[in-house]
Amino acid sequence: EGTSLPNDSTDLARAQRVHSLDGFDAELDRLTGARNTVRTDLKSSEESLASIHDIVTQARDLALQMGSDNIGSDVRKDAAQNAQRLMEQITAIANRRDTGGAYLFTGTAEGQPPLDGNNRYQGNDGIRQVEVGPAVKVAATVSGHDVFGANDELMTTLGNLVTALTNDDSASVRATLDDLETSRRRVSTVWT
Repeated sequence: EGTSLPNDSTDLARAQRVHSLDGFDAELDRLTGARNTVRTDLKSSEESLASIHDIVTQARDLALQMGSDNIGSDVRKDAAQNAQRLMEQITAIANRRDTGGAYLFTGTAEGQPPLDGNNRYQGNDGIRQVEVGPAVKVAATVSGHDVFGANDELMTTLGNLVTALTNDDSASVRATLDDLETSRRRVSTVWT
């Protein structure tokens, strides 16, 4: 006796509240999934940028050593092979895919590798924004132009270093130093 029996209006209100709560739960699950994916992708981008930074630093140090007029032709030609490997390492890192299968450094053109067979950037400057909270979005991609330069300066400079070393041209090797340092700073800025 003191308890009331449910009627149609209380059952309908309860059903609406349960439906609303189910909707909120689904939205929270979606946002949690988005945050986890973005966190993983940004960590992967950060690790890739750190590796690229280290490789560009190695290339700059190699150019500094091989720019001396006292280095022999055979040593420079061996160094050319090393510089070529460094360039290939950057290409391999740049053309990695994230956990969802998209490329990390193509802006919003995530279905194609950032660097083509000639090491030319083929992405765009778009940045994919992902909602990670109600009305809160974060950048989830990086434009390769920010990493490689608006006119492919990083890969062009590495190619110039390989050519200069192969040709035993110490002056041309030294000429790559400023561009390598500029590229190193650019990668460091994006990484930061």
